[in-house]
Amino acid sequence: MGMLAFFPWLILEEPMHVERFWLTPFQRGESPAGAGSNEQRLIDGVLAPFRFAHGPVNVATIVHFEGRAWTAELDEPARSDLFVFSQLVAFCGLAAREYCGLGFNYCNASEFSFIIQGFSEEPSGTFFSVRRRDGFKSVRVTADAYQVLAPPQATGTRIRLDVALLQAILSSRGRPLWNRVFEAIGPFLRANTDSSEMALGAFEK
Repeated sequence: MGMLAFFPWLILEEPMHVERFWLTPFQRGESPAGAGSNEQRLIDGVLAPFRFAHGPVNVATIVHFEGRAWTAELDEPARSDLFVFSQLVAFCGLAAREYCGLGFNYCNASEFSFIIQGFSEEPSGTFFSVRRRDGFKSVRVTADAYQVLAPPQATGTRIRLDVALLQAILSSRGRPLWNRVFEAIGPFLRANTDSSEMALGAFEK
């Protein structure tokens, strides 16, 4: 089974290499694998259900490990590393935002939603599990019916990252400081979603 790791609502200016991770711009029908290639067709198919209010996602950001294919299968440790990395990317994107001016450099945590999607060579729909109090429920949705809409606060604007900060945090892994830093990032991201479902005072003491 192939797998694709991506930020569906995140648009970066250019490819970015940080330690063993790559952030690569996706453009439907063109990149990262090249127009007409089978891998590009598969990537286009995985991202096909994702939509903004104004239309389908044609530009996004793919995450992969250096030296591995964009759609390589990922074991559990690799998936865990990617999810940790996605949290750090979100934090460092928020660190570079600007609050004043015309708002072109403003962003929120919702724009850094991260997904690892497994797929077959010839997908005919989407299969996923829904958590329940008594276990899980399996759901299958046909390809023509399945859509994933961006939250209204995810605008699809181009976002900058504080790369120096990202590198510094990654370099702290394995040190006593790491656990304290990473545990603080989660609540910070939840408090900065700009979602109307998050109470403004939820993280105030």
